[in-house]
Amino acid sequence: MNSNLNIKKDKICCISHTNFKGGSETYINNIIKNSELNLDWFFFESHINKSFDLKSQKLLGKLPKNLIKRTIYFFKVINKINKLGYKNIITFGFYPSFIGLILKIIKPNIFWTVTQREEYSWANKFHKIIIYLFQFLSNRIETNAFHIKKKLSLKPFLQKKIFYCPNLIWENEKKLNKLSFLDKDFIYQKPKIILFIANNRPLKSANLAIEVFKRIHIKDKNIKFIIVGRGYEKIKTDLHQNDLFKENFLFTGELSNEEVRELMQIGNLLLFLSKTEASPNTIIESIYNNLPIIARPIEALENIIGNDQNGFFLRELDPKSISEFILNIIYSEYDLLKLKKRMKKSIISNKKFFSNHTFCSFPIRSGFYIKEFI
Repeated sequence: MNSNLNIKKDKICCISHTNFKGGSETYINNIIKNSELNLDWFFFESHINKSFDLKSQKLLGKLPKNLIKRTIYFFKVINKINKLGYKNIITFGFYPSFIGLILKIIKPNIFWTVTQREEYSWANKFHKIIIYLFQFLSNRIETNAFHIKKKLSLKPFLQKKIFYCPNLIWENEKKLNKLSFLDKDFIYQKPKIILFIANNRPLKSANLAIEVFKRIHIKDKNIKFIIVGRGYEKIKTDLHQNDLFKENFLFTGELSNEEVRELMQIGNLLLFLSKTEASPNTIIESIYNNLPIIARPIEALENIIGNDQNGFFLRELDPKSISEFILNIIYSEYDLLKLKKRMKKSIISNKKFFSNHTFCSFPIRSGFYIKEFI
């Protein structure tokens, strides 16, 4: 355990932007479920998410869009958390870390861990100055992506406080008997299944994925497509109006981590087209569940997928080329079998990384992480 952390008895203040399901939030909830963590988990939200730990969730109300109202909101939130007297704070995301920054200025003795689980590719010059202050004034920086650690370690003043903390994974405590949204015919036909798991946001390239799937379906009617995530209502309506696509496209909406794992275990391929990521949970879970990956070649995946170690990188990114690449791979049983054998070798006991996680200073159930090819 890390000697710099004295958090065994004190309750940790954890601040996230939202309690919608996302990579960081799922990670935190999994830690809570698998440890003896003593945590107050604050969100800029007005409603509890019943799929997350109910005891730890603390609601701060929605973050206003109006600048004046937002300033007043931040003042109230900072005042509220400051009065609660936490000694240890960990923040996930830009606005939660802004709260952490002000609290650290008010009370310099607070032990503040700032997490950097994204590349901040959206940040303008002002944001970058604030992010620099996060890094400079925090006591500790945790990232789940080795390529981010490598970049941050180039700054001499960060070298001793930047920690690489890969996402931890645990087996399901209980096995689901069936997925209620899958009808019997869907399963009994034993079709080839391709998954796309992402909320419908521009950075996730959901529209590109749908175009790829439509092209594949025109050439091969035996392949099914399961799309998991929020924001697909219009796409679903448009597709289901066309009898050509109606039967082979399933939109599940948001699912629990256990349900996603069940899908991964019946799937044949995962298509991953995000334009930027840190260390995506979807990829980590796919490797853990032995689901082969076809991915856009981004920096975040170079160490995880490696040289075809845990999946295949796309060479071209237009719908025609991607669909042809997938059709070549999905029926290459020998190549997929070799890939699955390689993937199993990437699943490692997480004990070596206990001391790297702030959360893991508590007793925690043994699990796994995915080896990176550094």
